[in-house]
Amino acid sequence: MDQLRASRLAARALAEGLAHRTPDQSDTRRVLLALTPEGEEDRDTFAALLATFVDAYTGVVRATTRTAPTT
Repeated sequence: MDQLRASRLAARALAEGLAHRTPDQSDTRRVLLALTPEGEEDRDTFAALLATFVDAYTGVVRATTRTAPTT
């Protein structure tokens, strides 16, 4: 999953009241997402979406960090 898709999913969760933003105390450039009580009720669905994102992201990272074989 690319950054644009992840951003859209986060925006959707925010718009639907499933998550809220919290400033990152250690890095003011970042914002953390946390589940709202409504989001907690839909935790299984959210967890499945998150797992899909992590799997896709891991695949992208692995694909881009592989080094070409040397001869």
